[in-house]
This record gives sequence, structure tokens and C-alpha cells, in this order.
Amino acid sequence: MTVEIRPARADEFPGVIGPIFHYFGQPPSADFAESVGLLVPPDRIHAAFDDGAVVGSASVFPFETSVPGGFVRAAGVTLVGVLPTHRRRGILHSLMRAQLDDVHERGEPMAYLWASEDALYGRYGYGVASFTGNVELSRDRAAFYREFEPDGRIRVVDLEEAVEPFSQIQRRAAAQHPGMFVRTPDWWRSRRLADPEWRREGGGEMVRVLLELEGRPAGYALYRLHFSAERGIPTGYTSVIEAVATPRRRLARSGASCSRSTGWTESAQG
Repeated sequence: MTVEIRPARADEFPGVIGPIFHYFGQPPSADFAESVGLLVPPDRIHAAFDDGAVVGSASVFPFETSVPGGFVRAAGVTLVGVLPTHRRRGILHSLMRAQLDDVHERGEPMAYLWASEDALYGRYGYGVASFTGNVELSRDRAAFYREFEPDGRIRVVDLEEAVEPFSQIQRRAAAQHPGMFVRTPDWWRSRRLADPEWRREGGGEMVRVLLELEGRPAGYALYRLHFSAERGIPTGYTSVIEAVATPRRRLARSGASCSRSTGWTESAQG
């Protein structure tokens, strides 16, 4: 068997990302393919072809990532998969080799991903950089650490209004937290702030909230309400998708303030 490994052409998209979707039980939707097409240049998709048919692929989101002292270009590895008909033949190894060689040639000093199977990628030089987890708080078992006075202006914004201030906040926060990738405007619009039905998991629409202190963007939160009631008593919950704020010390230099810096960010695949 001779398998060809090469970058994809524009006319081969979205077919070249098909192998990973085999494991999702359905091909990529038109909306998903459109959003990925805005974020992944075709030549950042390495595909494996067996007699002209796509049997595997591995892609990269081009990013900037924060490191101590600034930002560097980085490769966000995503959409990696080989069809079950072609496993155990070295195809994944060849795809990852081609991808990492390309990353090196482009001068990107860092490659990273959110791994669904962390043991898989150690053989290619990746290591665990961070962990994730969920926190559930019952309202009657939670309280603020200390009393505080509300400050600033909080308002709900729509997708387009959110892009610019949320970008500013996230980049400032990333500068204080090495390892955060910085989203492009297209990423904000098509991924983080987009709210397709399949992402809601039975909840309501995504709520986008902006905090402004002395007229400057200082923090934002994305959350979703999951309403339910039993015998007339609310039993639902609120799911916080992401909350990011800018450190007080950075805003203080320009006359604003914020209580602390915190942030949850999505992975390269998310």
C-alpha cells in the first residue's frame, strides 16, 4: 500500500477533514465546514490519500500564544484522525511528522492541542501542560469570599458588538497568563461567540455580558441558562462558558480597576 501525505488544496476542502468526523457518526455540517474554512488555511491541512481517497488528516489553527514577556506564533493542532480501515499502518505517524516539519519551517516555536486521548500524543513529543475540570456550586452552599461594592457598568451585548472589546480583554489577560492563545476576529465570530443549536445542550441562548470600568472594557462573561422547575419552584442552573477579566494593576495605570484576573479559554479544538 502506498499512501501519499501532502497539504490539501482549496478544492479538496471540506472533504479532507472527513476522517475525524467518521468517529462522530456524521459528516461535518455546512455551518461547521464554513467556520473551519475561515480559520484553517487549506495548506495547514495535511491529508493522507490512498489511491486518491482521503483516509486521514491533521490540521492546524494558526495562533498567537502568550509566553513570559510577550506573544509568539503557535500551531493549534486540531481535526486529527485516520479512518478505521487504515489504522495501524503508520499513517498517523506520517501525518504528525509532516505537520511538525511544516510547523518548524514556518517558524512557529510552539504546537499544542486539547487531546481527547492524552496518551496518544506523547509519542510525537507532546506533554501535559495543563488540566481542566468542572466546578458545580449549589447556591445555598456558596458565598463571596469578601464583601464588595459593585463597580462599573455591566451590559448585555450582541455578537458583533462583543468582538472588539472581548478581543482587547482577552489579549490583556493572556499577557498575564502564559499559555493562552489569542483569538482572531474570525475566531470570535465563528467559534467562541457563535451559538448554534447543537452547542446549547438543552439550554437557552448564549448570554454575552461586558463589564466596563470608567468607559474601558475590563471583563466579560459568557453563560447559558438551563431553566427547569418542579412544582413551580426553579430547579435549573447557570452554565458559565467563559469568564475573563483584566488585572487591576494593568488597568490602574490608565485610571481603571478590576478586582482580579481570571480566565477559562477553549482549546485549539474548541
